[in-house]
Amino acid sequence: MLKKIQKVVVLFSLFFSFYSFGWGNVGHRALGLIADAKLTPQAKMAISQLLGQQSLGDVANWADSIKSGNKYAATHWYHFENVADGFNYLKNLKAMPNDKRALGGVIQAVLVCEDILRSPTATKWDKADALKFIVHFIGDIHQPLHTGRPQDNGATKVPVKWFGTDMSLHGVWDYGMIETGHKDIIRPGMSLEQASLAYAQYLGQGAQRARIVYQQTGIETWLNESISLRAQSYDQMYNKDQARYQATNLPYLDSRVLFSGLRLADTLNQIFANSPPPSDDVLFKQQIEAIVGAISKIINIKP
Repeated sequence: MLKKIQKVVVLFSLFFSFYSFGWGNVGHRALGLIADAKLTPQAKMAISQLLGQQSLGDVANWADSIKSGNKYAATHWYHFENVADGFNYLKNLKAMPNDKRALGGVIQAVLVCEDILRSPTATKWDKADALKFIVHFIGDIHQPLHTGRPQDNGATKVPVKWFGTDMSLHGVWDYGMIETGHKDIIRPGMSLEQASLAYAQYLGQGAQRARIVYQQTGIETWLNESISLRAQSYDQMYNKDQARYQATNLPYLDSRVLFSGLRLADTLNQIFANSPPPSDDVLFKQQIEAIVGAISKIINIKP
């Protein structure tokens, strides 16, 4: 009887950790911690003026916590880009119906957040919100299934029994593989803070294991890297051989979390050094606005 109770407790702990942690929690907080460690003194000072005692890790999950409420209702659509197979971002944007295009997406949201943070006239409160959003949204761009297929909402409609736990394929990439693939790092009973710190330290120490070559580049490249991983994300191996699927994809997932933290730090360091936006991003924004008009009229991150 005691063994049965212990088994139930272990299973409950594992189930609870699946739905408490993930790229939505552990992964996002970890990338915030990675970015915190790479900030320049100037950026640290500017961020402390906006966030007070909170760190980037502390606010990394804020955008998820408020997206289902009425106060920031529009931001629900800013966490992803559903890009059709065979399309790049701009081609997909042109092909969208007007009502879908008007909702915006994570790419435009990041560009607007950057504009607000650079603006000499934006209020402190607007800049604080823009900072909290950009911490989260840069993470979302790096999750391959946040650029998933429109027909299944980025694999949120693809059911999977992941090592015995029901979730979506999207959830496997959000939190499932982090949990099952890093049991030696993230253990049942850990707090979110403990798990995130352990994961961030693992990623920082194992940068050489990254399966993708790191480069700062621009936001379009970040998105294209995620799209390039989509075919293997959707590989039916997730049902046939989950251990192999995890062994194949976990190093890529880890690389994406690490890169998002490094790129977040690079982005904020540039902004708070008053450096001009990267030329690639300026051109990309111009190409977007040639299709949709001013993105500041589409993206609304104000309450």
